[in-house]
Amino acid sequence: AWPYGPVIPSLYHRFKSYGADPITDLVYVPGPTGELYPPLPTDTDTLSVLNKVWQQYGRYSAVQLTNLSHAPGSPWAQAWGQGEQSGIPIDNGVIHSYFLKTARSRQAT
Repeated sequence: AWPYGPVIPSLYHRFKSYGADPITDLVYVPGPTGELYPPLPTDTDTLSVLNKVWQQYGRYSAVQLTNLSHAPGSPWAQAWGQGEQSGIPIDNGVIHSYFLKTARSRQAT
């Protein structure tokens, strides 16, 4: 949890040079044995999830995404409320439960 939302530090540092500009390149870096990292997804389940995430959230601006991540009860809000300092880990189980509940509530409407 960072002040403006959840962050994967390695991705932040890789893309921070773009600032507020759109990220225009797909960037993969060589892993320890020369493979691409992160690996390109090949299974249909992963690709389906990534496509659904993009369809749902790809149109939002950085400010809109920050507002969504800061919603009361969100995984970020739960972690940030524990100490209000950068770098507090957000538990994967909390993330999973939150978005599963969110998806189910959307299906019910």
